[in-house]
Amino acid sequence: MMIRHLGGFGHIASLSNPILPHRPDLNPSAPPILTAVSTPFELDAHSKWWELDNVIQHVLVARLGSSPRMLLPEEGADHMARDIYDVLQANFGANRRSEGTNLFLELLSVRCQPHRVRDYVTTWQNAATKLRNCRFLIPGYVLALLFIKHLPDSLAFGSLCSGLGQRLENVTETDMEIFKEVLHNALELEAQFRSIASSSQSRLLSGVPPARHQNQNDRSHRQGQGAHLAPAAVSSSVSDAPGSAWPSGGGPPAVLSDR
Repeated sequence: MMIRHLGGFGHIASLSNPILPHRPDLNPSAPPILTAVSTPFELDAHSKWWELDNVIQHVLVARLGSSPRMLLPEEGADHMARDIYDVLQANFGANRRSEGTNLFLELLSVRCQPHRVRDYVTTWQNAATKLRNCRFLIPGYVLALLFIKHLPDSLAFGSLCSGLGQRLENVTETDMEIFKEVLHNALELEAQFRSIASSSQSRLLSGVPPARHQNQNDRSHRQGQGAHLAPAAVSSSVSDAPGSAWPSGGGPPAVLSDR
């Protein structure tokens, strides 16, 4: 990470790596070639290149023990940071690759448990970081597809995969943005699920579903309106109703009227 921060990743990148036009900071870098007619600008570029290369060499060897140092090119020799890195990678990089392989195989066995999407996302974030530190590089779109595969089987999470079709045509092997975007979208869906579940639980605890509560309000409103009707209108509407106990046009029985 420090080497990349210093802008010196190209000083350790293999010269056989493919050139990435959109990521010049990841392309292998070589010292400018000087000739008898080199311009002051070319001389300055050559000097700055070697200054940065010396800094990268220091980063590589500063914390090495005596045994690894014995494997390095002799001091004073005209070697580059890439030469040191290749020696270290050849002697100690195998363990990192093995570690990355084991980590990736473990990651493939991880399944998202119900209601644990956030933990699942955290696991994949940490694993992706460790894989890159081991230089076990997996394209971001592959990680995204594997991540979606082991999410809960629901239409909502299935929508994450449906939106990847067009994106896959434009991504590159080193593009991790699509993976980060899928993780972010999964967390947003999980937040929506929790919000809906919390709202439903609150309604159940209240004991009155919203639709039923609304019907009761409408009924109370209608009853309130009926209470303000004139007694004659109430009497007329009841006496004219089919099956009424009151004679038509006669009003209530006397025993009721006295009350």
